[in-house]
Amino acid sequence: MAYTSFSFPASTHIFPRASIVLEYLNDYAGHFHLTPHIRLNTTVKAVHRDPPNSRWKVTLSTNSNSDETLPFDLVLVCNGHYRIPRYPEVPGLAKWLQAGKATHSAYYRRPHNLGKVVLVIGGGPSGLDISEEMCSFADTVIHSATGASHGDIGNLKRRGCAVQFHEIEGDGKGQVTFEDGTTEYGIDHCILATGYEFSFPFFSDDAMRSVSPPPAPPLPQDLYNTKSSIFPLTKHIFPLLCPSTATNTTDVPPWSMAFMGRILARVAPFPLLEAQAHAILHYFAHPESLDPTQEAMGVMARYEALHLKLASDDPLTITKAWHKFEPLEQFAYRDALHEFASSSWIGKGCVKVSEWEKEMYLNRELLRKVWVELERREEAGDWVRGVGEGDREGEEGKREWVGVMMRMLGWAKEVGKKL
Repeated sequence: MAYTSFSFPASTHIFPRASIVLEYLNDYAGHFHLTPHIRLNTTVKAVHRDPPNSRWKVTLSTNSNSDETLPFDLVLVCNGHYRIPRYPEVPGLAKWLQAGKATHSAYYRRPHNLGKVVLVIGGGPSGLDISEEMCSFADTVIHSATGASHGDIGNLKRRGCAVQFHEIEGDGKGQVTFEDGTTEYGIDHCILATGYEFSFPFFSDDAMRSVSPPPAPPLPQDLYNTKSSIFPLTKHIFPLLCPSTATNTTDVPPWSMAFMGRILARVAPFPLLEAQAHAILHYFAHPESLDPTQEAMGVMARYEALHLKLASDDPLTITKAWHKFEPLEQFAYRDALHEFASSSWIGKGCVKVSEWEKEMYLNRELLRKVWVELERREEAGDWVRGVGEGDREGEEGKREWVGVMMRMLGWAKEVGKKL
């Protein structure tokens, strides 16, 4: 997870808690003197193009009653997509939400006081983490996820997709039916770890359209927010044609806006963001480095590949998968971004993804199980104590961390099915 330019401190746990990651980010900002450039307690209210001056105008809220509008040459949209909850369309769920018997994981803070029987819906990292944590506080945890096989381990029940939320009983408990026809009873609360919607409230409708894009080809001339992707973006960063109310698109240089951050799904974020930053600044300094025709062909090639993979002609279905990577695709993407930026001084010193990163990513769930077991045995701290202490930024420090993870994988093979 570490930025390539700044490692985690020595002795950091292999799966650090959120408070440690926050401390790491604060240390990063302090180390590179970024804090003076960050304005907190400020809302971006509007972003629009000013064609006469070939710049962006950004309207910001202030602590006073008045707004502030400032000009910018380059706008990086980095607000991510972990704010607006996405709720599944399952019959009966609306009544559970209205009654407070179901809540989105966005509002989950602690596993206490949710009842004896808790249902968690969602097979992503949040669903897995919450299910595991709830097992220590609830008598029964039911984890529902797409494609999950029916099975029980201890007080954890694995189920497939929920297809029906039934009426809540007089005692405040409910029942839910799953895709295999089974029904679970006596549910006290449901946590929906079902993801988030993309939201860009600072863009006007003529800058970004919040409807399904038209079929391609041809590529649309507007930018579309499908609620789960931004289309069309080349390199998952740059609009092919930067949107504007201006009739003359030459007043809107495509290099003047970029999308960066947690748009991509199923990735290790920090080193990928670092690679995107290199690419953005290189393109900003050298706008001739991207050929619009070739980039459009690349976008169409991905569109066609997803069309065949998903066996769908629906543009919304295709673009929903636009930013979802296969397990190793993120690493090829990072290498490609660094290669793109390599001719600029911004990109000097960037290295290719190491093979050990790929191996550990593919084994992340097994490593996670090992770490949970080591924490249960109160041995986790011993495994990492002093690791990386002598060479935090160098290759020797990295080798020490890799050595710990290789030991964990070896230990997992010895323990076997006990995990």
